[in-house]
Amino acid sequence: MNVWAPFYTMHKVMAGHLDMYTLAGSEQALDTVEKMARWVKFSPTFTA
Repeated sequence: MNVWAPFYTMHKVMAGHLDMYTLAGSEQALDTVEKMARWVKFSPTFTA
């Protein structure tokens, strides 16, 4: 069975960005992950 899991992939990317911010102090990584979180929150295909 083939499965496409975009939110799993996005979670991994976001976790990496949070690590870059936490461990290296990258403000750009924090800005990017915050924007990604806003996109997920307002995505019309995501229901919480």
